[in-house]
Amino acid sequence: MVAEKRILSRKDGVILLKAAEEIDRYGHTEITCPLCGGELQLDMLGTSYTIRCEREGCAELTSRGI
Repeated sequence: MVAEKRILSRKDGVILLKAAEEIDRYGHTEITCPLCGGELQLDMLGTSYTIRCEREGCAELTSRGI
């Protein structure tokens, strides 16, 4: 069963951005999902990326490139 998506707060977004930066720079992060504590994953394609929780339907933040 997939949980209903919650709208991220500004604080949650900042946490996800920091995690994305760490994964891009170091290949991993100790930062966990601000909503459930799950592991975060980063998908990159060119200058676009999506940082998401390992749990389906939880936190997700997408940034489009140029």
